[in-house]
Amino acid sequence: MNLAIFSLATAGILVDAPEAQKLWTEGATVLDARGRVDFVRGHIPGAQRLDWRVGTIGGITSGKVGDPQVAAAAFAAAGVRSSTTVLVVGAWDAGWGEEGRLAWDLLYLGHPKVHVLRGGMATWTGPTDYLPRSPSPGDFSANPRPEFRGSARDPGGRLLVDVREPDEFAGAQHYGEARGGHVPGALSLPWKQFLRGIPTLEKGPVLLYCTGGVRSAMVWVILKDAGWDVVNDDGGWWDYTRG
Repeated sequence: MNLAIFSLATAGILVDAPEAQKLWTEGATVLDARGRVDFVRGHIPGAQRLDWRVGTIGGITSGKVGDPQVAAAAFAAAGVRSSTTVLVVGAWDAGWGEEGRLAWDLLYLGHPKVHVLRGGMATWTGPTDYLPRSPSPGDFSANPRPEFRGSARDPGGRLLVDVREPDEFAGAQHYGEARGGHVPGALSLPWKQFLRGIPTLEKGPVLLYCTGGVRSAMVWVILKDAGWDVVNDDGGWWDYTRG
C-alpha cells in the first residue's frame, strides 16, 4: 500500500497551542487526560484531570460507553457544561490517545463544542498550574450521536481499520484480550502513523477499532477533523473477542 502522507486539517476538532490558549482565556472547560504524576508536574490552570474510563462500563477490560445519561453526568461532575466549549489535552504520542477518547465520548454524547490540543501538553505555551482545583459542577446531559459509533462485528460496508500495533494484529495479547488476532478483512494501520499525517486511503466510510476504543478514538478525531466519514468502535477487540 502507498503510505504517502498529506497534511492534517488545521481547523475543526484539533487546535494548535495559540488557539487553545485563546479558548482557555475565553473560559473553555479544560480536561486533562494524562496520568496523575504528569498532571501534578504542571497543567493548564483550572484543568480537571479525568480518566478516559469516566463513561465506561464493564470493568478493566471494557471500553464501552454505558448509559449515555450516566456517562454525561460523570462529565458534568468534572465541570462540563453543554453551553461551554471543552478543551481536552493529553500526552499525544507519549500516551495512548486518551485525549482523543475523552473528546470522542463527549462528541458521541452530543456535546457541541469540543477541541483537542494538537501535540499535547508539551506544546502548551500559556500559564501552568501545579495544584488541583475542585470543579464547579456542570450541567451536561446526553443527546447521543449514534452516527459516531460503530461495531467491528458489523462494519456495514465500511473499510475496517485496526489501529493497534503490528504484533497485536498478528496475535500478541498484552491487555487481557480473550484471544489474539484481528477482525477478518481488517487493514492494519498503527495509530501513531496518524499523528504524523493521514495515510493515503480512498476517502470512503471507515470503521476504526483498537483494544478498547482509545487509540481508535484518537484516530477518529484526526480523521473527523479532516472531514472523513468515520466511526469508532468503543468496545474494540475486548468486546469483539467476547462474542
